[in-house]
Amino acid sequence: MKALTLFLVSSLMVVSEVAAAYSDYSTSTPNTNSTNSEDVYSRVRAALENDPILTKNGNNIQVSIDSSNRVTLTGTVSQASDKRRAETLVRGMRGVKTVNNNITYSR
Repeated sequence: MKALTLFLVSSLMVVSEVAAAYSDYSTSTPNTNSTNSEDVYSRVRAALENDPILTKNGNNIQVSIDSSNRVTLTGTVSQASDKRRAETLVRGMRGVKTVNNNITYSR
């Protein structure tokens, strides 16, 4: 029970931090309503590059997107929570249809 409570609390913290980062990002970025693949790609890259947690941990995340706006994330992160954070951030973005998270993490 204690482990479940700890997991839920940490999950809520990640979600709230992602929501705050996305909120800051989405209000200051042009073309946030476009679902054109190039615009979606640019917004996804910018969101990942500007996220305070993902950038401070020295992560290396690459993004690819197809013409149907299916995003694939690859690269390495320093913590498992950063992998989840990147996926959660991207999954919630306008125009993204699916997210294939192939990010690995090294301890």
